Amino acid sequence: MIGALANVSPLMAMSLLAFGGVASTLPAMVRAFLAHHWMTKTQFLALFGLAQSAPG
Repeated sequence: MIGALANVSPLMAMSLLAFGGVASTLPAMVRAFLAHHWMTKTQFLALFGLAQSAPG
């Protein structure tokens, strides 16, 4: 459980700063995902683009 919390703690910190939508925290999200080797920059941008194209 502690390992899972450590993995999502960068995302929780960013959610406090997310006023104005996700675009305001996009640079921090990219840095966090790349630093933790969760995905490559190309994968992140493709997934972000797909998420932005979905309604809601």
